[in-house]
Formats: sequence, C-alpha cells, structure tokens
Amino acid sequence: MPSRAAFAGLAALSLLIGACGGGAATWTTPPTATEASRPTASRGPSMSSAMASVPPPSSAPASTAPASGSPAVAGGEILGTLEVRGFDLGFDPAALSVPAAGRYEVTLVNDGAIPHDFTIEGQAPIYAEGGQTVTGEVVVPEGGAPFLCSIPGHAAAGMTGEIQVEDATGEASPGPSPAGSDDGHSGPPPETEVAADPAAPAPVPYDARAPERLEGEVHDLELVMTEREMTVAPGFVQKVWTFGDTVPGPVMRVKVGDTIRVRLVNPTENEVTHSLDFHSSQVAPNDEMRSIAPGEELIYEWTAEYAGVWMYHCGTAPVLHHVANGMYGMVIVEPAEGLPEVDHEFALVQSEWYLGPQAELTSLEKA
Repeated sequence: MPSRAAFAGLAALSLLIGACGGGAATWTTPPTATEASRPTASRGPSMSSAMASVPPPSSAPASTAPASGSPAVAGGEILGTLEVRGFDLGFDPAALSVPAAGRYEVTLVNDGAIPHDFTIEGQAPIYAEGGQTVTGEVVVPEGGAPFLCSIPGHAAAGMTGEIQVEDATGEASPGPSPAGSDDGHSGPPPETEVAADPAAPAPVPYDARAPERLEGEVHDLELVMTEREMTVAPGFVQKVWTFGDTVPGPVMRVKVGDTIRVRLVNPTENEVTHSLDFHSSQVAPNDEMRSIAPGEELIYEWTAEYAGVWMYHCGTAPVLHHVANGMYGMVIVEPAEGLPEVDHEFALVQSEWYLGPQAELTSLEKA
C-alpha cells in the first residue's frame, strides 16, 4: 500500500463535474508598456489595471430588438405620458392604467446598474442603460397590454407588468395576462419536459484533474466570457454563458500571498452584461465586481490572503440565472508553503442543469 493517500479530492460549491468543455481557455496576456515597472508575472508580464476604453453599445442587445415584421408605433395624437422606473429586477409601478386606448409616451428611468427595457409585444423596446432615462412611444390596445423587460432572464426574474384601459366609469378593466401565464405575474410557466434530440452533438467531457499551481507570485490571466450553444448531456443542447468557453470555467490554482490580475472580457458579439465575483478576494463590489456590457472589459486584481477552495461566478442580476446558465468556476488557494504531494488530485464541481427548450437558455423558473 502507498504510504500516503492515493488521491486528494478538491471540491467547490459550483455546478457540474464532468459536463461540458468547449476548448481550452487563454490565460496569459501580452505585456503593456505601462506595466514595465511591476513585478514579473508567472506566465507573462503584467497588464494595465485600467478599464479598457471601449464605448458602450449604441443600442439594445440583439435579444431586445422587436421581432421581424413587428409594427411600428402608430401615428396620431399622444394621449398622455407614463413613467416607469426599472430596477434590478422589477418595474415600479408594475400596474399602470390609462383612460383610453391609443398612443402614449413612456419614460423609462433605469435605477439599476444593468440595462433594462420596456417592451410591449410587437412594438419596439424602449431600452435604457443602467442609470439612464429614455423616452419612447407605445400604442396601448383596447384591451390593455402586458409589458416586460425582454433582456434574457429579466422577465423570468420578475420584470413584468401590465397596462390596463379604464372603462367609462374610470375603473381599470383587466387586460390580457402575459402569454402562457396562469396568474398574470410570473410569466409563462416553466416547461416541465424537454425531449432529447437524437441529432444533438455529443457532449465534450470536462477533465476533472486538478491543474498544477501557477508558478511565481504575480499571475496575469485573461478570462473571456462567451455565449453559445453547448451539449450539456446526451441529446440536450442549451445556450450557455461561460467563463473561458467551458462549463465550469477554468480552475485557477495559486498560493497565499500571490497577486492575481484577471483581464475580464465581454465580447461585442455577446447579448447581455456579465461580471465576475471571486469569493476568495476582498475587493470593492462596485469596482472589480461591476457588470460590463458587450464590448467592454475590466481588470480584476486581488491578493490571495486565505487558503481554501473557493467559488467564482458571475454576479450580474439575476445572479441565479447567470450561475445556473454556466458562469461559475473554482479557485484553489494553497497555503504559502504548499500542499503535501499526493498521487492524484481532482477538482470536483457539483452541479445540475435546469433544462430550458432545446438550444435556448436554461430555465430560471426551475432553478
């Protein structure tokens, strides 16, 4: 028998041990002139800690655009003005009433930190970045209309409401409930059965072997967030959100005292805002942990002060949806003197998939 344990299991609170990979993540970034005086990193020189100068999107994400052939807002007299405040995640007020059907001006005040929109089915969304106030026009039909935030996951998290049309007595008459809703408040009920697709690509197993600890004391890493279709189990394809194009994201392994500097990138082709939260770090949530829109990037720098196995995940609302949809990973922080040598090490990440329809996002309602 061997004199020491045959293997060591390293477990973190996350979501899935061998489910799905999509290619290796890129960890090392090229040097920048502004960082020449900083300590040498273990895998390439350091990078600037300033956020890249990338302009925010000039319009709503593709997911918030009206469907092809949607009617434009009809002409005619504006009958009144409605003000709705959006927050992370809801509308205030969520119940509106108007004296008559027709054309109205809507002011959307986004008090949240992330983008939201005000959408009536078949009409163009009124889209506002975090902290922005935007005015648009809508047409309220005779029977009233439900409205929602069309950014993925937001309606399911509670960003829904309703406009009612008052009758001759001045009382608001009930409008139509959101499509598929039982109570008019929670959106469509979750799909309970998703049929397997025999034509789905085979899932790619995730290598559970723990990586070696990074050498050196300063580590410059790049983490690109992707949104793509992935086979999460035989016959089941979901549109996942990832760190480094794998679910779970890449395992980071350092030691106490190391400095970790992560360049977090949200590519322009993505649809929604994302962020990063290392449970192993002690930084300002409104700085390194802030959400960034497609086309933006930031530097998340922290020092490993405590040994342990930690989770990292996306902290953008609704957090539950971003995590359930694939945005999580593991950080191993060894003691400064390292760990005893063993024969085999595995990084185990527990998870489950709350299946949405094939090739769509996972179900927030089920999660």
